Amino acid sequence: MARPVRQHDVFTAVAEPTRRSILGLLQPEPLLVGAIAARLDFAQPTISEHLNVLSNVGLVAAHQTGRERRYELQPQALAPIAS
Repeated sequence: MARPVRQHDVFTAVAEPTRRSILGLLQPEPLLVGAIAARLDFAQPTISEHLNVLSNVGLVAAHQTGRERRYELQPQALAPIAS
């Protein structure tokens, strides 16, 4: 039986290659949006959209200090994929 696809599904979120790349970048350390965009050679608004999806499913958390927003991987949210 096929699984229904929901917009805020961890499986759907990680199915997109750019989002997987973002998760890989965040694995060793939290990063600013601009740093992620520069490393992946994407525009910052594009990365922000992907981070929003990842945040909605709990895969990343944002920590704001002043005007800077640093994103951190939430590895416990990957549990549905690991099982």
